[in-house]
Amino acid sequence: MQKCGKKFGIYNNPLIGKNKQFLQEIMDKISGIIKIGYQSLRKNK
Repeated sequence: MQKCGKKFGIYNNPLIGKNKQFLQEIMDKISGIIKIGYQSLRKNK
């Protein structure tokens, strides 16, 4: 659990704090693209 805590401690970094919104938007877009791609793959089968 301590190792995970250190990794997620990066998000408390002020430099990344500014980009957090930007990163969140990218992650939302990526997850959306993956879902769309997965659905289209299932349709083709």
